Amino acid sequence: MTPDRVRHFDSTASAALRCILSVAFITASGCSQERPDVFYPRVSVEGRVTRGQEAFRRGWVEIVPTEGGKGVLRSGAIGSDGRFRVDGLGPGRHGIRIVVPRDNSLYPFDRFFSPIRRDLTEEPLQKIDIDLLRESPRLG
Repeated sequence: MTPDRVRHFDSTASAALRCILSVAFITASGCSQERPDVFYPRVSVEGRVTRGQEAFRRGWVEIVPTEGGKGVLRSGAIGSDGRFRVDGLGPGRHGIRIVVPRDNSLYPFDRFFSPIRRDLTEEPLQKIDIDLLRESPRLG
């Protein structure tokens, strides 16, 4: 091989190696809901879902950041006593929806445009109680 061909081979091999390493790095890092370079305090929310005095006993609560809130959608199951817990939330304003498959009686609380909003602080554990009957006037 001539010196020019050796140099061309070295630069081609180097470019190929860089490409392979880049693909391997991207594949190894996987897909994530959160960017690893974005840091914010993680908080947890505990609470209870009711309809008036009666515990809401099924489905789950989804909390998603909105209007500048930090984080990604998180969810927690609603227990037989109406209690739920959601971990890994960021501070700021969040929308809350109640999800029960095949139950249209929850409209509009089961939609992403649910009127339920709460502001979360940087406190590690916060309490949110949701009375669906009290949230209804916010629709008007």
